Amino acid sequence: DPERVYLAVGTYTQEWTGLGAILVSKDRGQSFDITMMPVKMGGNEDGRSNGERLSVDPNAPEILYFGSRRGGLFLSADRARSFARVEQFPVKDDPKGLGIPFVVFDAKSGERGKPTPVFYVGVSTAEAPHLYRTKNAGKSFEPVAGQPKGVMPSHAAFDAKGVLYLSYGNLPGPSNVATGSVWKYDAKGGAR
Repeated sequence: DPERVYLAVGTYTQEWTGLGAILVSKDRGQSFDITMMPVKMGGNEDGRSNGERLSVDPNAPEILYFGSRRGGLFLSADRARSFARVEQFPVKDDPKGLGIPFVVFDAKSGERGKPTPVFYVGVSTAEAPHLYRTKNAGKSFEPVAGQPKGVMPSHAAFDAKGVLYLSYGNLPGPSNVATGSVWKYDAKGGAR
């Protein structure tokens, strides 16, 4: 729906700041409704250039997932009017405040009008596992095999052939990143 715009907003996750929110526009950004979130957001903290933390299911646009910094993965099944934590996702908290930098849907795994069965969730840690996949629209998650070690994922995107490309760095950035790499993952052939 090209009329809808979603924004995840909130500057810090420290104890002295308030909760974050999702802004929802139904008129291409002319006006917004506010959905308060149960977690704080860190738009001005380390890892702020990673993402996208907020993703819309391309086959079922009423479904959105949000990767928080300190509270795990959240799901909205009503176009961002409400969100609930995805208890099945194995990473519930990140005391460092880096959390989940992206949720990426494999649109080709599904069909229009039904939740996309396959999507990937990245976690900002240099310890594996840091990339998870669901094959059943978020009912369960498993770590992807063959993940690189010593680096953390920052971005992910599919190419036209359905291969997932991921960027990694030794730190979340935007400052002091000394090493990085780009990996590709083909679900049929494994990580490379």
